[in-house]
Amino acid sequence: MRESKEMRKLASYVTYRQLYNDGKNDVYTIISKFAENIIITQSLYSFGLTEMSEKINDQFGFCIPDYVIQSSLKRLKYVMRSEHRYTVDTSEIKMNADIVSNSMANSSNINQEMVNSLVQYVQDKTTVLSEREREKLIQCFCKFLLDDTIANGYSELISSFVIENSDNPDFKSNITEIKEGAVLFAGLNYNSNISDNSVWKDELVLYVENEILFHLAGYNGDVFQKLTEELFSLISEMNTKSKTKVIKVRYFEEVSNEIDVFFAKACDIVSGKEYVSAENYAMSEIINGCQNEADVIEKKTKFYRMLKNKNIFQEKDRNYYLDKEHKYNLISQEDILKYGIEEDKMRYITHLNYVNVLRKGENIKDLKKAKYIVLTETGKILKMASEFCENSGFVPLAINMGVLTNRLWFDLNKGFGASEFPSTFDILVKAKIVLSKILTESVADKFEQAKKRYLDQEITEEQLSDNILMLREEIKKPEDINKNVLENVLSFLSEENLAIHQSEKELLSIKLQKANEKNDSLMKSMKKNEEGKNKLIEESIQKNADLQRKNVELLCRNKENLEQQIEEIEKRKKNADKKIQKKISNIKPVTIGSIIFYCLFLLFVFLKSNEDIQVVITIVLAIIPPAIITIISLIVDKKVDFFNLYELFIKWIEKRIEKKTYSSYFVDKDKLRKLKEELA
Repeated sequence: MRESKEMRKLASYVTYRQLYNDGKNDVYTIISKFAENIIITQSLYSFGLTEMSEKINDQFGFCIPDYVIQSSLKRLKYVMRSEHRYTVDTSEIKMNADIVSNSMANSSNINQEMVNSLVQYVQDKTTVLSEREREKLIQCFCKFLLDDTIANGYSELISSFVIENSDNPDFKSNITEIKEGAVLFAGLNYNSNISDNSVWKDELVLYVENEILFHLAGYNGDVFQKLTEELFSLISEMNTKSKTKVIKVRYFEEVSNEIDVFFAKACDIVSGKEYVSAENYAMSEIINGCQNEADVIEKKTKFYRMLKNKNIFQEKDRNYYLDKEHKYNLISQEDILKYGIEEDKMRYITHLNYVNVLRKGENIKDLKKAKYIVLTETGKILKMASEFCENSGFVPLAINMGVLTNRLWFDLNKGFGASEFPSTFDILVKAKIVLSKILTESVADKFEQAKKRYLDQEITEEQLSDNILMLREEIKKPEDINKNVLENVLSFLSEENLAIHQSEKELLSIKLQKANEKNDSLMKSMKKNEEGKNKLIEESIQKNADLQRKNVELLCRNKENLEQQIEEIEKRKKNADKKIQKKISNIKPVTIGSIIFYCLFLLFVFLKSNEDIQVVITIVLAIIPPAIITIISLIVDKKVDFFNLYELFIKWIEKRIEKKTYSSYFVDKDKLRKLKEELA
């Protein structure tokens, strides 16, 4: 079978990496070696610049700008340019000059073995692949290793394969060389002068989306935090070398608003007014350890303090919709429908529009001269940014952390001699991120399925709680994924729908009932048939024992579920009780103050009134209070004095406060009591 273009591309990157490692770290010299291979293997005597560009792309999978090839050909002394053609002096070519072919052949063999292992792995997990499916798998694998995208048809199986082989030194060495070659080659992208990898001179403003900020704060786990910190370290190093803040980090007002809404929801969750969805890492991290709203607000303050310390500020107000800038506007109803942008995600296209207005619609070829760009890990924003940029040679309106990390690493002339590389170069890290992302999306879908079935009254509240707890256990951050959990992850992903019928407790109850009915039937049968009596009794006892064992296991799980429900209600009750106590502590002073004010008011009226009114007031005060106390005594069937009446009033107010506060915190004392009784 003819080697695919994707496979040749893998071998090309390894070769590129080896040439760089051999001391030929001048990009033009490296490209000249690939051009030399074309000249020798295809016996070229003359060629055009475009022709050479196409041949390099076809043979090695490298899409290289013509100006780079033109400069690279100057490194070959036996190639001469005459007008628009190049001629080759074959007498000057050394037969051993081709150092690319051997490296390509060796790398191709290694890569083929790796791909064969991948195909076998996928077939073991699924079924035998057709030739077409095999080709698609190889294409997906190559894109997985080389591209910054993290989703394709076989993402979960490819990621699983990489993690499964992470302890194999040969496998790890090979994919590392492929990735490092790709990183080096990435220096050609969005770069108008690859020979100039000096410090950046033109100011670049990075507009970060909220997921970048949450990554930096550690809300989405250790892996994402490390990736972001490594990037910001490179930004800081470039700013230091430039002796000015040549790269500034800002965020738009919409990002700030969305973060404020996020923390407001966290306050509602700890107050018992909302619940945290199963797949929301950041929300779970924020509310973790928070007893009340004040704890959440403290975390929010700490978050914004962290941004300030890292010189990340909100962009100043600006009108992006002036008439003179209308021609740069990207937002259209057609695009909103095309990309399925929901109302709460309008910032996706809005921020790309802002950057296009700031750039005045200018197409830019060099990343470090882009002036303004969105930094995001949101796939939909990156897709829109790529499609809005009609020419792939131009810098898009948005890039991800990987692209920027690669470019800064290249321009800071880091090379690969350092002891530690950015995590974005590590394919194992990418594999974990991919599996975690796919798992999170699957949990989110099944979470929505469970909620819909509950709203449609197909399942009970208890069943919903059971399934939400189960889904939360399936969630895994990238750092939690390793070889030991792969089988469980792939098994969960293979289930398209969440099976929700009856809770395990109900199912077991039905099974036990059926088993008892069957036992009764068996006992009747045994009376008629003494011959099979012993065997039937033995089978019945065994089945009953199995069911009882399952019942014990379920009771244990049910106990954990009850404990968790009780804990959540107790937590809300604790917060409610604090508010109740605060309100109750004010009742007596307010009541006593009111009585004193009332007495003083009557005294004031009495003193200011004439004698007739004073007589009336005296009679009213002498008759009405005793009459009220007498009536209340008759109602409660015991003698009541003024102090008893005061105590009754206070207790009535306290009960009203408790009922209203418990209602606002969703605390049901009867439900809590029943749960505790069931647990007991």
